[in-house]
Amino acid sequence: MASLTVYAGAGDGFIGNSGTDRATVGNASSGNNPINGSIYLEPAVSLIGGTYTIDRVFLPFDTSSLPDDATINSATLSIYITTLVNDDGGDRKIQLILTTQASTSTLVDDDYDQVGTTQQATQIGMPSITTSAYNTFTLNATGRGWISKTGIS
Repeated sequence: MASLTVYAGAGDGFIGNSGTDRATVGNASSGNNPINGSIYLEPAVSLIGGTYTIDRVFLPFDTSSLPDDATINSATLSIYITTLVNDDGGDRKIQLILTTQASTSTLVDDDYDQVGTTQQATQIGMPSITTSAYNTFTLNATGRGWISKTGIS
């Protein structure tokens, strides 16, 4: 069985939004200050001094080198996590959700709400995250179904 390793492309990064109401922040149509091609990515939901901040990470992968007749039986996404902040003791989780940023080569404010709701892999709870190590998400059938053989996944 052959395998393919790909890395996130030029449009990787994160974009956030802040405000005093978590639902309003989460449902906002745009974010602020997208960080493109960062050396670190920062998915976060935090509450500091009455202000909620939600940062969303975008990771486009060029999977066009997959053969047209390839059958995708399994797929994983491994993310190296250096540090973890879970200062409220809550049961937060990292989830993989399909994103549809306008351009896969850059992030803009309006990409903030370009996230779906269907999980593409089993979420990993904060207590199960290992720092200074790769944490691996195994894509479910939905996640494997979104892998493109002709472009960006």
